[in-house]
Amino acid sequence: MDNRRTADKWRLENDVLRPLYSLARWARVRLRVLQRDPLCLVCGNRASAVADHVIPAHRYVAEHNGDIEAFYDESKGLCKVCHDSKTRRGE
Repeated sequence: MDNRRTADKWRLENDVLRPLYSLARWARVRLRVLQRDPLCLVCGNRASAVADHVIPAHRYVAEHNGDIEAFYDESKGLCKVCHDSKTRRGE
């Protein structure tokens, strides 16, 4: 069995922060980040496609005592390739 698929399925079904990504507020934050950072801030070669949390969202919210407002802080624009690579490394 592919552990990545199992982990992704679990995350999609159980991640308490996941629903925040479908809210209009996150869409506005994402749009502002992608406009501010049109090129990926890691490689600088590709267009930004992902508003990436500088600190992983779960850790950042936990560091702020569960304050969901922290979810909307500190994002940067990355291309999908760099974002996926960063996520795989657990950053």
